[in-house]
Amino acid sequence: MHYAMKTDIGRVRELNEDACNCGSFSDSFAWAVVCDGMGGALAGEVASNSAVDYITERIRRAYRRDMSETSAGYLLTTAIIASGILICDDSKKNAVHEGMGTTVVACIALKNTLVCANVGDSRGYLFTKKGLRRITHDHSLVQELIDAGKLSEQDAESFPHRNIITRVLGTEENVDVDIFTVPFAAHDRFLLCTDGLTNMVSEKRIAELLKTANVEEAAEILIKEANKNGGTDNITVAVIEK
Repeated sequence: MHYAMKTDIGRVRELNEDACNCGSFSDSFAWAVVCDGMGGALAGEVASNSAVDYITERIRRAYRRDMSETSAGYLLTTAIIASGILICDDSKKNAVHEGMGTTVVACIALKNTLVCANVGDSRGYLFTKKGLRRITHDHSLVQELIDAGKLSEQDAESFPHRNIITRVLGTEENVDVDIFTVPFAAHDRFLLCTDGLTNMVSEKRIAELLKTANVEEAAEILIKEANKNGGTDNITVAVIEK
């Protein structure tokens, strides 16, 4: 397994509220976590970093060589829910952190499969020789309107309320976590990113850049592309390659 990650403040924001981490335990096991925080003052930064740190700790502590897809999915689900409870408790105890929350997309790459979990609109993509495929499903107003047939994918790009998220980690103690399992073969890549990338760079362009860049360069190249196109938000990218 090879992996790379990078987070960038972008060209407009004064603070980076994104956070990420990734790593591997062996040639056949890797993981990554990407979060996009929200809230007043430094609260978004606190929420995203808290979630990344806690989920990372749980993954490292629970790793074992014979981990199954079911175990990986359970680990991601329970770790994400528990991190949300910690964030929620913090926001209740500290007035400065009131209302803070974060999106999260996380994955565990096993020997032949990859398990991905998400809450919010940070995304996971599988990139293979067949191209780029979005694996996660956004929890956002825009996505709900698309699913209901009230908004087209094209119109969604200029929809004025595309920043409204319908499911957030940490604003309440209970949260539903979506789990996805996909085959993960040699030379496949899995991309995790915040909307600072996907709002600035089309999926077609992301695929083109992933095809030409090696994994060590991919995160940096994608962030440069987002900043070239405006960089209106923080941008975070993590890439795992089999």
